[in-house]
Amino acid sequence: MEGLIFSDFPLAPSTNEAYANNKSGSGRGRYKTDVYKHFEKSCEYWRLKYRAKLIEIPVFFKDNHFLELTISFNILWKRLLCYSKKREGLSKKFDLSNRLKTTEDQLIKILSNYVDVDDHQFWKIRISKNPIGLNDKEGATILIQECCYSREVANKFFS
Repeated sequence: MEGLIFSDFPLAPSTNEAYANNKSGSGRGRYKTDVYKHFEKSCEYWRLKYRAKLIEIPVFFKDNHFLELTISFNILWKRLLCYSKKREGLSKKFDLSNRLKTTEDQLIKILSNYVDVDDHQFWKIRISKNPIGLNDKEGATILIQECCYSREVANKFFS
């Protein structure tokens, strides 16, 4: 199955790190943290770096309305094997599902610069942890493919 592969996508903060509760005024609502704003800026730099490849997206998305998203988080091995102490600057654990939403939101934001796309088009999502060494850079590798659902099946449900 053909697809688009992107490497070095910035490592997303967890949902808990991305938003904080508003404690001023009415005390209602949430806001983006500085950690999330830094992630957004990193994603914009990534978009500029890969803009030549991102131009291929409209051709790929033209006939593919049912997509499969595969995200491999490249994480320092010591964050995956044991609980780290906060003073080392690492979180206690690395929860994949807690980072999926922030990654997916920024990916859609980037892709929507090139094609009309929304996260409802991702019918199948696979995520995994990929341990890396201390000298490697954390981030994510993203693969977007046509989903295995046939056009006939899709047309049956949506016609």
